[in-house]
Amino acid sequence: MALSTLVSDANFACPALQVDRWTSARVPTFAYEFDDDTSPQIFAGDKLPPIATHSSEIQYLLDQPNAPHAAPLNPGQEALAADMRAAWASFAANGDPSTAVLPWPSIDQGGAVMSLVQPLSQVEASFASTHHCAFWAAA
Repeated sequence: MALSTLVSDANFACPALQVDRWTSARVPTFAYEFDDDTSPQIFAGDKLPPIATHSSEIQYLLDQPNAPHAAPLNPGQEALAADMRAAWASFAANGDPSTAVLPWPSIDQGGAVMSLVQPLSQVEASFASTHHCAFWAAA
């Protein structure tokens, strides 16, 4: 678990946050972290502990019937998927993922990242400190 956290922070979370910050200097930028640790492991099966991994959110947005370990979403996951699809559709329509259910601030509004999690997604203001991004920026 420690190695997984280290790899996730150093290779995914903090570099993505840096790119989001650079991008936000030019255009409105919206960041998210998929945090549903109950998501089915459709590519790894039971080889991984229950944890949200890179690309776990894809099955919440698009059907993945040919995944090696395809599994249906439970009712809580379906609700999260519906919120996510509405946010993606809002972003495609007007450049802002905010919906009536899910107000989503841009990254330049205090460095907030949307945590996509059950039962209700929430703004995560401590994303950089949670993932030790100051350490990885100095490395």
